[in-house]
Amino acid sequence: MTLPTNEGLGVSEKRGSHGDADREVAKLTATFLNGLAISLSAVGAFAPIFSSLYAAGASTTPIWRLSLVSVVCFALSVAIHLYGRSYLKRELRK
Repeated sequence: MTLPTNEGLGVSEKRGSHGDADREVAKLTATFLNGLAISLSAVGAFAPIFSSLYAAGASTTPIWRLSLVSVVCFALSVAIHLYGRSYLKRELRK
């Protein structure tokens, strides 16, 4: 009795190449950037707004400053996300 082999099936003996590793690194980098963008959006943009809305007492922070921080954090979040997308597209084209 003989064991089956991959002979004649067109399957290469090489399990992976550096190209596959580079693709995975690019995907992990883009995922990290997307996670960073999501956390910045949640903590910097939405948390201060909800905190001021649901606080028991009056807020000591002026509303314009709270709005400015929220808008800046959300804009940075979008910029990081878009950079992660462009990085992934650029790396996958190689």
